[in-house]
Amino acid sequence: MKTVSSKQNIQQLVSLMRRRIRHVVVCPGSRNAPIVHTLANSGLAVHSVVDERSAGFVAIGISDATGEAVAVCCTSGSAVLNLAPAVAEAFHRGVPLLVVSADRPREWIGQMDGQTTIQLGCFAGLAPSFDLPDDNQSWLRNRLINNALHHLTLGGGRPAHINVQISEPFFDFEGKPLADERLIEWERPTKFEFSPTLASRWKSARRRLIIVGQMHPNDSALPILEKLAETNVVVAETLSNLQSINHIQRFDEILSDDEKASRLAPEIVVYLGGHIVSKRLKQRLRQWRPEVWHVAETDEAIDLFLSLTTMICAPAADVAAALLNLGEACDAEYNSLWHSAEAALAEVDFSVDNEMTAACAVAESAARDQHIFVVGNSSAVRFVQKFRSPSALVTHCNRGINGIEGTLSVAVGCAIARPEKTVTCLVGDLSFFYDSGALWNSQLPQNLRVVVINNGGGGIFKSLPGLERSEHRDSLIGAAHSATAEGIAASFGCDYRRPTSVDELRKILAEPTDRTTIIELIYN
Repeated sequence: MKTVSSKQNIQQLVSLMRRRIRHVVVCPGSRNAPIVHTLANSGLAVHSVVDERSAGFVAIGISDATGEAVAVCCTSGSAVLNLAPAVAEAFHRGVPLLVVSADRPREWIGQMDGQTTIQLGCFAGLAPSFDLPDDNQSWLRNRLINNALHHLTLGGGRPAHINVQISEPFFDFEGKPLADERLIEWERPTKFEFSPTLASRWKSARRRLIIVGQMHPNDSALPILEKLAETNVVVAETLSNLQSINHIQRFDEILSDDEKASRLAPEIVVYLGGHIVSKRLKQRLRQWRPEVWHVAETDEAIDLFLSLTTMICAPAADVAAALLNLGEACDAEYNSLWHSAEAALAEVDFSVDNEMTAACAVAESAARDQHIFVVGNSSAVRFVQKFRSPSALVTHCNRGINGIEGTLSVAVGCAIARPEKTVTCLVGDLSFFYDSGALWNSQLPQNLRVVVINNGGGGIFKSLPGLERSEHRDSLIGAAHSATAEGIAASFGCDYRRPTSVDELRKILAEPTDRTTIIELIYN
């Protein structure tokens, strides 16, 4: 049995290279020796060229003659830089040339160690660099290699650079075959129709799950997704802005039950839209590892659930329409399991007075009166997932980076742009105080209503398992405080209300207002 390097990053690289590449030009060196050894024992056609300046162009010649992507492999240091002319040629001529360079451990750069320089990004502007660490980050390396191999196909052909960190010992070999690494495919549906392979796979799978992430309220995919929800299991949070009686919204609560969750594992997941809030959904899917098709107009692999098989590079509306045209309903029993589980959940009991019922009351009011709804991150956005809106709720949230800043500013912007609509903003105390400068605005609109849930600090930190073991959880990590919004309201000429119960809150929310109003609930 032919041996391969014991280093996992090299095994992963060569396993995937042989799925996309037949010819490799190799240059001499000790640092890249384990790569060359593994390449030579993997069934690839390996060609030896001593001079890197020539080797890169030999690889281009092979690509010219075969019409295929070709790799060139070199050792560390100035050897990599000698490939720059060939990389430049490949970039300007559209040749799929993959540079594989061995590298020293990152900590030795600038430490006067031999053949050590900054290799990552050395072809800036000509070829993207993908760095393969020499550690246990198998999932990360798989994604990076797939991205690099896909980059070779862009625009008819492009160069790419994979930089492989290799630490000593170099020459530890294993007598076992290379494992079949997960290969991610990129699909660009012709006229927005699925390839026969994907169409067949969709039709044959009965346990299908469509996940809808954050979407703009005017996204043209939403009405199509409503149709899909009639015959498929569609899970969507409030931030999706999907208005349907058929989709599953409270899936986070459903998945908290291990027994119920075990029966809901899908075969295929199609993920459309932006971010999702539910950590539990991510954890379950990472545990189940279904086949995942991610829809996004990008050439980067997005592998949120750790089991991506296909990137579909097309607008969400076109992919949703293509799914609808396939016409296959998912398994009736599987559909029933999801809907029965959601139907069994208790409705929000507004007679209970706490932060969650207050947040849901705000969402209910915004939905009923068709307000624009801006919700803050951390606890606020999670609270409103407990409430299923019976009518249209147009929701905005800064989920791109999920940060504390900017929620109030977004609400002000919405109110300025849409003076004919009331804008309701639900925000926690830290987010409010952090962004209170948004109210320092000469154009502060009259159609803005801000509801602050003040629990004296970062309330979400009290729900994180294990953090209670730190005596600094509340004071330092959660930034405990005794401030209120009353002084800020007075400073900026806003109306200020402080209800003492959820019932009183609901009455205030039903009242008309003629200026920016801050409604603060104190829970501490």
